Amino acid sequence: MPRFQIRIEVMFKPGIPNPLGDYYLYKIHRGGYPLIKGVAVGKFFDIVYEGEEEDIIKYVTKLGKDFLANRHLETHRILSIQPIEEIV
Repeated sequence: MPRFQIRIEVMFKPGIPNPLGDYYLYKIHRGGYPLIKGVAVGKFFDIVYEGEEEDIIKYVTKLGKDFLANRHLETHRILSIQPIEEIV
């Protein structure tokens, strides 16, 4: 069965406070980078999927909605899908 490496990004929705992003922005300004005007901090997941390629988007989108992102505060999106080559 084919295997795929999938990267999923989870970020706060627009308008939701991002205190860690604010902290990093403060530190960046203190470090001498005043032209940086915003920092968003999120998370990403690298997932190994084993199954048919045509089912990936539907399956992983449901995983993001049901488990990886808090639907009230966060959004999620698939950043990449890469086949995993088997070493023989």
